[in-house]
Amino acid sequence: MKHQQVTVDYYTMFKTSIVYLLLTFLGYLFFKLMRIMYYLPAMLKDQQKQFEELADKYDIKLDNKDIGDIKTDSSEDLLETLKMDEKETDELSKFDKEK
Repeated sequence: MKHQQVTVDYYTMFKTSIVYLLLTFLGYLFFKLMRIMYYLPAMLKDQQKQFEELADKYDIKLDNKDIGDIKTDSSEDLLETLKMDEKETDELSKFDKEK
C-alpha cells in the first residue's frame, strides 16, 4: 500500500464528463418537450380565443376559419388579412347574386 502509484486518466475523465453533459442536456430537452406536449394545446386555444375576440372587436367575420392557416407576423397583419378576406367574400357573394 505504501508504494502505490495513482495515475490520472485524462481521456476517461474527459469522456465521462462529456457523456454526463450530454445526458443532462437530453434530460433538459426531454422535460421541455413534455411540458410543451401538455401546455401547447391550451396555449393555442387561448390564442384562438384572443384572435376571435379581436375579430369581434373590429367586426370581422371569421366564418369558422382557423387562424393558424393565416401566415402573419403580427396581430395587425392578421387583422388586415382578415379584412381583405372579408372584402373578397363580399365581392364574391355580390358576383354570385348578379348571376
